[in-house]
Formats: sequence, C-alpha cells, structure tokens
Amino acid sequence: MFTGIIESLGKVQSLQSVGGDVRLTIQTDLDMSDVHLGDSIATNGICLTVIEWGENWYAADVSRESLNRTTLGQWKVGQAVNVEKAMLPTTRFGGHIVSGHVDGLGEITLVREDARSLYFEVTAPAELAKYLAEKGSVTVDGISLTIN
Repeated sequence: MFTGIIESLGKVQSLQSVGGDVRLTIQTDLDMSDVHLGDSIATNGICLTVIEWGENWYAADVSRESLNRTTLGQWKVGQAVNVEKAMLPTTRFGGHIVSGHVDGLGEITLVREDARSLYFEVTAPAELAKYLAEKGSVTVDGISLTIN
C-alpha cells in the first residue's frame, strides 16, 4: 500500500523485452538500504515488485496485464517517473491509501491555475467513472488527488 505522496523522481534507465513482458530498471535517489527482494515500489503509481536493486536503482518485471492497463508500454529511456516506497504501518499515511493496482487510464483534459493550486480535469473511462465519488481520491501518475 502507498500514500500517493511522491517521495522522489526517478528516471527510466532501461526497458528490456523479456518473453513478451518488460524488465524495467529505474535510477533513483531513494534510500534503498531497507529495500528487500519482493518489496513494492510505486512507479508513476504502478505497484512494481523489486526483483533486483542497488544503491541507486531497482528493477522490476512488468507483466502484459500491467502493460495493457497502464502507460508503461509508452515509457522511454530517460523519462522521469514518480517513485514511492510502500508505506509502513508505523508511519503517518499523509495522503490517501493507494493500492498501486491500476484499473484503467484517464485523460487529463484541462489544467489551469486556481489560486495557489492547479485544477485538473480528468476524463475517466465510463466503466470506472461510476465508482468515483466527490471528495473521494484517485491517483494521476501515482499522485494522490481529491476529487472535487
């Protein structure tokens, strides 16, 4: 589980095709000292399972299902991505409880300034829109947002 509060920006270091799936390597300045095999790191909101890692990087295998339901199949080497390690039950949640399991893709149709904030309009697929509630939450690239 995640909070939707982004910890850092990462960068796509490599994308390799592996039997129809993709092995993804992300360069990051996250503290990787407490990361273990099988830990989850949200990458642009997508819950990815760590299969390898080092001091400033991690790798994950991405299934065909995740490629079909997310924008990951369009990512390029060098692209910036939002990263967040899974939350601990001993820390403040800070944002919303976010699973990192992507149900579908929305489209940002409007961005405008609104006082000291940015206002986003996001069009969601009809099959998902019926589950969205005013003052509920969604994530856009892993960033937890409140629906107004």
